Amino acid sequence: MQAIWNSRQDAIERIERQLRGVIHDVLSAEFGPAWASELSAGLGADRYADLQEKAAADRGAQRAVFMYDLPIAYGEFLDLRKLLEKHWPRFTSVFPSADRFWTFYTEAERLRNIVKHHRDITPTQGALLVGIAGEIEVLSRSGASARHWNQSVRSFNSQTSSERQTEHAKESSMSSWRP
Repeated sequence: MQAIWNSRQDAIERIERQLRGVIHDVLSAEFGPAWASELSAGLGADRYADLQEKAAADRGAQRAVFMYDLPIAYGEFLDLRKLLEKHWPRFTSVFPSADRFWTFYTEAERLRNIVKHHRDITPTQGALLVGIAGEIEVLSRSGASARHWNQSVRSFNSQTSSERQTEHAKESSMSSWRP
């Protein structure tokens, strides 16, 4: 049962992170890096301030642990929906089929709410969440986020084997460090 629970949680996190990344990439390209605090582009100054307070509190608790640093990192799933609906035409290059995307999103949102409120979903519904996470990743990589994804792959491919080993060693030593 624990493995099923973890895959559900992992799928929800993958969906949320992927959507946050796409939203950030698209809206930053359109409105600049300060988009999140502007009412016309983001969620407005008050909501942005709330999210920044959450981030600051988390930074205090987490200290040296990796922090997710997008402006909407602490936004709720509803915030993501609001931004996607508000700017939908800007996201069609990433998600060309609105019907397909919103079907995935709506089902993921429904299942996410069940899981996050500590109610059970069936193994089939858990598998559906994992599938939706994969589909959103595929769609977003083939759309506007593909530039960033392809650039990362090219950068990785251009590194020599010894450069990759050095990078891996740095990451390994950092992940084992504890304050």
